[in-house]
Amino acid sequence: LNTYSGYFRRHQFVPVVNSKLLVPEKAGLFHGIADVENKKIGFATKVLLFRDGRDWHFDDSGNLVAQVDGPSTVIYRRTNAHSVARIEGWYGKNLLADVRIDYDKQGRLISAQGSNGNAVKYTYNKAGTLISVEGPNSIIGYQYKDELVRTITQN
Repeated sequence: LNTYSGYFRRHQFVPVVNSKLLVPEKAGLFHGIADVENKKIGFATKVLLFRDGRDWHFDDSGNLVAQVDGPSTVIYRRTNAHSVARIEGWYGKNLLADVRIDYDKQGRLISAQGSNGNAVKYTYNKAGTLISVEGPNSIIGYQYKDELVRTITQN
């Protein structure tokens, strides 16, 4: 990537942050990478600027923390262990969806609850293998043979 300093007024896709933008040496899927402060996210990120207008925001550890596509923004709030603890769906200034995610002490996903009240619960056997997923309307069960899924049931 090349580093270009200064203001790029003729290109609306370039945010002016620290007067620095990294751009690829050859044209491709994205314009470049910039440092950006986004109020919804709440901290500075590295943003990958796609040519089609989408932005992907990453934290200092390289974790995806947000995706922006026009007025739609999806934010991934993470725990100190970098697991996704909350997913927020924004349209403009309006929070339209909010999913809370919980993990057990082993770091396995145990539940996800949406802002609409619907929840999904995940159950594991003693070996830590997923054996069921229970949603508002059904339960999906998994049976294994030689550590591979053998049967999937739904009731």
